[in-house]
Amino acid sequence: MRTVFLLLPLLISLVSSSVIGIDLGSEFFKISLIRPGKKLVIVENEHSKRATNTMLAFTEQGRVFGENAYKEQSKKPQNSIAYSHLLLGISFNDEESKSYFLKSFQPIELIQDENRTSISFKLADQELSNEEAMTMILEFARKMSEKFSEGSIKDCAITIPSYWTRAQRLYLIYAAQAAGLNVLSLIHENTAAAFYYAIDRLDNETQHHALFYNLGSSSLQVTIAKYFYTNQTASKKPKQIETVEILSHTSDKYLGGSLFDSVLADYLAGEFEKHSVLKVKDSKKAMMKLFQQSQSVKKVLSASKSSPVIINNLIAGVDFKTTIARETFENLIEPYMERLIAPVAKALEIAGLSIEEINSFELIGGVTRVPKVQEILKEKLQVNLGAHLNGDEAMAHGAAIFAANISAVIQVKPLWLTDINMYNVWAKFYSTYDMDFYKESVIFKEGAKLNTVKKVGFNHSHDVRVEIFIDYGKGYNQVLTYYVSGVDEVAKKTSEEPYILFVFNLDYSGLPYLKRVQAQYEEEVVVEEKPVKKDKKKEAKVKQEEKEEKDEETNENNSEEKTKEDGEEQNDSEENTSENNEENKDPEDSSENKESLEDSSKEEASQTEESADSKPKKTKIETRKVKLDAKEVEHELPTPLTQAQIRELKSKLDSFKTKEEEAKKLAEVKNDLESYIYYLQDKIEEEYFTKVTTDDEREAYSKLISETKEYLESDSYAEAKVTEIKSKKRIIEKNISDALEREKEAEIRDQMVEDAFEQLGKFYEKIISINTTKPWIPQEDIEAGIKRYTEAKEWLEEKAKEQNALKPWEPLAFKTSDIESKLSLVVKQIEKLKRMQKPKPKDMPDFANFKDFDWKKFKEERDKANKTEEGNKTEEGSKTEEESKAEEETKTQKEEKTEEVKLELGDNQEEPRKTDL
Repeated sequence: MRTVFLLLPLLISLVSSSVIGIDLGSEFFKISLIRPGKKLVIVENEHSKRATNTMLAFTEQGRVFGENAYKEQSKKPQNSIAYSHLLLGISFNDEESKSYFLKSFQPIELIQDENRTSISFKLADQELSNEEAMTMILEFARKMSEKFSEGSIKDCAITIPSYWTRAQRLYLIYAAQAAGLNVLSLIHENTAAAFYYAIDRLDNETQHHALFYNLGSSSLQVTIAKYFYTNQTASKKPKQIETVEILSHTSDKYLGGSLFDSVLADYLAGEFEKHSVLKVKDSKKAMMKLFQQSQSVKKVLSASKSSPVIINNLIAGVDFKTTIARETFENLIEPYMERLIAPVAKALEIAGLSIEEINSFELIGGVTRVPKVQEILKEKLQVNLGAHLNGDEAMAHGAAIFAANISAVIQVKPLWLTDINMYNVWAKFYSTYDMDFYKESVIFKEGAKLNTVKKVGFNHSHDVRVEIFIDYGKGYNQVLTYYVSGVDEVAKKTSEEPYILFVFNLDYSGLPYLKRVQAQYEEEVVVEEKPVKKDKKKEAKVKQEEKEEKDEETNENNSEEKTKEDGEEQNDSEENTSENNEENKDPEDSSENKESLEDSSKEEASQTEESADSKPKKTKIETRKVKLDAKEVEHELPTPLTQAQIRELKSKLDSFKTKEEEAKKLAEVKNDLESYIYYLQDKIEEEYFTKVTTDDEREAYSKLISETKEYLESDSYAEAKVTEIKSKKRIIEKNISDALEREKEAEIRDQMVEDAFEQLGKFYEKIISINTTKPWIPQEDIEAGIKRYTEAKEWLEEKAKEQNALKPWEPLAFKTSDIESKLSLVVKQIEKLKRMQKPKPKDMPDFANFKDFDWKKFKEERDKANKTEEGNKTEEGSKTEEESKAEEETKTQKEEKTEEVKLELGDNQEEPRKTDL
């Protein structure tokens, strides 16, 4: 039984990156995201919508997706692709699938990929394979998730219809891989919904059966799930674990909402032709418009009795307006209503249940909202329709939880889940030597559990060819061949035919494959009894302990007792080793070992010493297992991609992105140039601009603008590269930059000058304040601040005077940015003064405690100070009269400066100290 884990909001413990679940519908896709430490959330697209159109369109600027592609389809349907999901992994020879796809009225041609017989799309401008289209859509989904989560996204689980073939499943995995996603597993759509249903199930005490009725855009799927509790006894504390078991899957893959849309579009076309000679049915573009309108009308009629139909310019400039009633729509789809019940009856039959045993009948899928559908279900089945789930998002949430548990990102309460296979899988075995040899086996029956292993074995002496067949309901299709080699070499080693064991696996995604194959044969070998190996490490430890005891002259009795205990431990060890050797001699145990047992025996022989009294040699039968090579060859159509083709697909995707980035950059520079030209055209007419330019200048600018506008209309501009357009703009900017600068400076210069003088006054006041409040700052630093202030003030006065003498259109005397530079020098000096801290006072000796006083150091410092004082006196005595006179003059000048500063500060202010400013 498959074990997964149930996500509960209070139990989540995220330890790794985010994971997503993608509900990949044919018309819309939804993404559920689990981020570290947060609950489940639906990813919203750029239009803040929770569902995104599964569409792709090509424009001149590149690809567009989602709602943008939907809008583009109504304009240029020949360059857009919708419903590509329906043809993924489908052979070109499948006429039924192609016919169903074309009911969407898309004006694109389906062509065959000659290499793989898959289906490609021929658009107006290019050809695109189906897997390429799906890769682009999945990459868009990944990027949308990364943008929403603000992190990297790799791991995911993707929902698929339960009826999908092996080729369809493989093609989706390949496309996701090329899109940069790691598909942890595919999961059936209804299984994902059933899995999510278990989270909020109220009745968890009794066995419960739920039927999930999924009528989507392209198909109808019915699933029955059983819910019950299983006792887990493996752990120390037994506990009950809820189990979800899928009992049956059934489907009608050609009955869905798109079929109803097609019928309604055809009806509307007939209504138009009743009142017009124009043949709208012959126009694929017009029918595409009617199909899109039918999709909207169908949704409106689910809630309203009628809906208006308005299409402007349906064909040849003719508009179409009408009203359609719900009753009319229901009459149109009436022929398909009987098909709504058949899958339910078949699902009940496979599950072995009656409709009365279904505890909950859950509706999922957007088309289940159509009132006629619900009416038929109630009438034919006599059931109460449930709505416990959000039918639009349950599958995405279930897939996200499924992905999180597979990736081991979340540690939560366990939940057991088993899903089932939809088709019978056969294996046929042929000998490469004996043409009469043939065996076959059903390795996985319809209804077999996913993630299970099937073993098939037989005796044979030659290489084998294994062919795998799958019954998709129309006969058996060969999908794989395995060429198994190496049997001939193994057969030479034994007189009897070796036994060949094949191990097949049906994985989580519903893909069968040969996991491994091996050959087994029996061989008689000689068994030699080996002596017991002494534990040398333990003996050395005992001797060391005895030596330490003697050296320390410990108690003799304790020493003997310890030695005795160590000896007993040694004997016990030897007995255990002997028992192990006896167990190794058991033939039954030996026969279960793998081929590596022989190497193990040799290793033991090299590590043990032979006993002098060895016992007689014995023989035993050992089973040898040899892994065989199996070469895989694909046969299913369309042929699955190789790894080289996947890399090529990814490379093509990268080339699209490179071209789109170049186109985006080109569009940006073109838009930049065009906007700049129209800006200049208005600018040269402005009054302020005329004041700072001459008539000749403005005439030159007008001529330049006219020439550029002509260039914008030329063919050379249409083919121009990014560098050419950028160069064109730089030339224009160079010609007009001086005039634009004069205009800008004239607008702000006067105010800037006024503000600068005001700031300088505040700077001077700040310097004086610092000089007053911080007397410890050296006078030379204060003077430096005053100097910076004076220089800036004088420069500003001079430049303002020069500029006032100039004409407005003459070159500038200075720029406003120069003012900021000058002021910043003053600010820098003031900040330096503000950071100067008051010096710390010197430590005084403790005269009350002479015990620790350093008298020697005190005497040395005193003697040094006395010598310095005597030297100064000697120098003063040797001064000449001229030097004394010079000092007297300097003193007088300082006193005069002090008086000047006092006058500037005002008569009422008093200085706390004399200054040399």
